[in-house]
Amino acid sequence: KIGDTWYHGLQNVVDRNRRNGITTILAPFSWEGGPLVGYTPSQTSFWTAFKGRLAQMAGQFKAQPDVWLEVWNEPYAWEPSKPTDPDVWLSDMKQMVDAIRGTGATNTIVVPGGRMAADEKVLLARGHDLLARRGALAATATMRRKPIAATQNPPRNAPAMPVQTP
Repeated sequence: KIGDTWYHGLQNVVDRNRRNGITTILAPFSWEGGPLVGYTPSQTSFWTAFKGRLAQMAGQFKAQPDVWLEVWNEPYAWEPSKPTDPDVWLSDMKQMVDAIRGTGATNTIVVPGGRMAADEKVLLARGHDLLARRGALAATATMRRKPIAATQNPPRNAPAMPVQTP
């Protein structure tokens, strides 16, 4: 924060979106110029400072319910051989959500799934533990699928994603 001006004019973006009836989701994509994607939050060298920055952001936007705060963009390794540990995920998410809630912010908080948000297993395994006494939360699980080759024409009624049933 520099004086009363928020970094990168985020408040101006929020205000413009609000005038147009748009809810804004603020999502951290980098730290000091380096990407956040693929990292385990609590295992970074900047973990403590990052939580402080989340709290600072939450303090700026806490009285603005049309601003949702995402805690971290696409954390954890993508490789299937490196699954996200549900206990590590829960600890990381609790700490980030609590850093935001500690400011008095009641905004909806967006929390990602595992494996760069492409795996909902951690949400299903430990999401209920995260919800306890933490206010409005939304979860993301990015859906990825193998692209259809340009020469293939899927049937018009084909689902965008394969549907799995128990």
